[in-house]
Amino acid sequence: MRIFLNGFMGSGKTTIGKQLAVQMNYYFVDLDNYIEEKTFSKINLLFKQFGETEFRKIEHEYLLDLAVYDNMIVACGGGTITDLVNEKWMNQNGITVFLKQNFETIFKRLNNKEQIGKRPLLKAMEGKDFESKLLQLFEQRQKLYEKCQLIIDLKGNANPIELIESELKKRL
Repeated sequence: MRIFLNGFMGSGKTTIGKQLAVQMNYYFVDLDNYIEEKTFSKINLLFKQFGETEFRKIEHEYLLDLAVYDNMIVACGGGTITDLVNEKWMNQNGITVFLKQNFETIFKRLNNKEQIGKRPLLKAMEGKDFESKLLQLFEQRQKLYEKCQLIIDLKGNANPIELIESELKKRL
């Protein structure tokens, strides 16, 4: 079974995905890292060179690469699910999980030079009205994430790994 973790930038997909993979004895792949390894380039450079539309095509190709693997947890990029073809493919080829995080936590995690420097969409928002631009994107994407097959609300959840594993076992 493939498990696709979705959620906004900074929601904890990679951190939770790694822990969950160990707990379930699954492989773990961070889709952004996978793309960087395969293209020998950084995500922010791919965005800069090709733009978001072309980057989403590249992302789609590498997402489909994962079809040959099973027992895998994939931490998707924050925008992977914005491509309806990706959404449909992930739902047909695994379980999609939305790691729902509140905006205040996301903002605290992303509002620093390190995060802004490595995330192309944040770089484009940098400066005046950063918080309001980020909130607008956050709200826009929530509707897409809520189409996932499983929604895990991380707010106030002390042990999301156990909760996710329990919910997944019901579906496996």
